Amino acid sequence: MDRKAALTSQEIRGFRPYHSGDDPRQVDWKITAKRGTLYVREPTGLEGGVSLISVDLPARTGDPEIFARFMMAISSAVEGAIAARNDCSLLVVAGPEIVRFISRIQDIREALAAFSGLLPFEPRTYLYRAPGPAALAARVRHPGAGADPCDREYHARLRDILSAFAVEKPMPFTVAIRGALSQAGAAEVRIFSLLQPGDKSHLIQFIHEAKVRGMRVVLQAPAGAGTIMGVDAVEVL
Repeated sequence: MDRKAALTSQEIRGFRPYHSGDDPRQVDWKITAKRGTLYVREPTGLEGGVSLISVDLPARTGDPEIFARFMMAISSAVEGAIAARNDCSLLVVAGPEIVRFISRIQDIREALAAFSGLLPFEPRTYLYRAPGPAALAARVRHPGAGADPCDREYHARLRDILSAFAVEKPMPFTVAIRGALSQAGAAEVRIFSLLQPGDKSHLIQFIHEAKVRGMRVVLQAPAGAGTIMGVDAVEVL
């Protein structure tokens, strides 16, 4: 069966609310009309289940030999997925940034070429962070207005401005992850990470978005590195 036929004949394993970045072609209008909000179909995937392999690039603080073995393990996993399932998708992140995304790789040579140039990234320390929607909403509720009429007018205008920014909106990384997961159409994601000390919020967000879509999440990390809340299984690299 060719790819187009396989995709159009997929069985449906369930339905879920529409998320930004989902394929509009997966919207189920019958369920949408019944529920009053957009719902999309969750396909079972191609025979054997489509696989998504995600690489969490480490910061440039570790042993180069460890990184080399790390990348060799990922290359073997990609090659095995293509051999067993005819294709797989590859997603590479460096902190809260998507470095590379290739959907449904079928040629092992293309997969190996995708790894070229990948190196540990320079860790960043952000000196400024914009206040989140929750902080802005709190300022809206308590603008600190005084008794002076001019002061009250100033704070009323300030409240209007803050209200415009206090609306919950997904972060750019979240939007990008949703788009990648939608394009991959995978039933399972395997996250390769060295789980270095430091901020892992990008992995937590990634796992959350995968679980929302009903995906099985497998974390592959070094022995003793720990785990992350939300994964279904942990395998040692």
